[in-house]
Amino acid sequence: MFNKDCREYLARLISFGNPRAAEEDADALAKKFDDLNYLLHVDEFALSRADEVDKNTSSYIRLVSALCSRRITDKFKNGKKYSQNEIKEYIIGLFFGLTVETVYIILFDENGKLISAEHLGDGTVNASGFLPRKLLEVVLRKGAKSVIIAHNHPCGRTVPSRNDIIATTIAENVLADANVEFLHHYIVAGFDIDDCLNDTFETIAGEDDYLNVSVNRGKKRKS
Repeated sequence: MFNKDCREYLARLISFGNPRAAEEDADALAKKFDDLNYLLHVDEFALSRADEVDKNTSSYIRLVSALCSRRITDKFKNGKKYSQNEIKEYIIGLFFGLTVETVYIILFDENGKLISAEHLGDGTVNASGFLPRKLLEVVLRKGAKSVIIAHNHPCGRTVPSRNDIIATTIAENVLADANVEFLHHYIVAGFDIDDCLNDTFETIAGEDDYLNVSVNRGKKRKS
């Protein structure tokens, strides 16, 4: 929730891009959105629909989101080895502020050093068309020995959908045939990140978009 301090911080943030509307827009945004994290992940259209929010403010907040993403990802360098928690931070940064579902593959060499993160497509993991052709193409071109697949659920939850589970199984088989280790398939929602390859999920029965049974991949892989 937007407490007094958070609302004042938002007003100061807006004032750099649109000083005349800072106080009014901060009040309107605080009423419209639950918290600052959620605000930084909504699209410009949703921002512009907030009552009395100036268009310049909407554009400025989207720019701030993009800069936040770069601030996180730019400190990670290809050719270096990182811990699992550091890689999670990197992946969260890749998706910061994105308002459409996006798929990335993070590639590692034989020593576990970061090769690169490659954009595989937009849309759901099923609709993005990244499996299996594009997945194999990127892995072979980069010479990766192990990979992480990651995608986001904008303004959503990290619970895997049916398509997420199907895509994970397909990727698992494709990578096994190529003798490439599949480390994780992370789902990112804001600052939350979960692994639908290795973790157990209790999903809500009756929801059409999500599996309504427990999913346990149950496979232990080194990270």
